[in-house]
Amino acid sequence: MKRSTLPGRIEMVGTGLYGEAYRRRLAQGLGISRGTLWAVLSGRKRTARDVDLALLDLIDRERDATAERGMALTKLKKSLLSAIKVDRDAAA
Repeated sequence: MKRSTLPGRIEMVGTGLYGEAYRRRLAQGLGISRGTLWAVLSGRKRTARDVDLALLDLIDRERDATAERGMALTKLKKSLLSAIKVDRDAAA
C-alpha cells in the first residue's frame, strides 16, 4: 500500500506500533471500531475525523507508555539485583 494514501499511512503506523496483526490494537488506540478501521483501510469509508492527527497522537502516547514501562523495568531489575545480593551475602 502506498504510504502517501490514508490507508497506507494507517498500515505504516499500525505495523510499526503493533506488528502485522495490528488492526485490533490500532482501532482500540484510535478509539474506533475494527469495522470502521477496515472500512477506512479498504477505501469504502471516509471519515471527518483527522486520522493523521489521531495517528500522531497515538504514536506519542505509545512512546510515553514505553518510556514509563522502561523506567519501571529498570526499577524492577535494580530491586531484583539488590535482593540477589542480600540473599548471597546472607549465604556467605
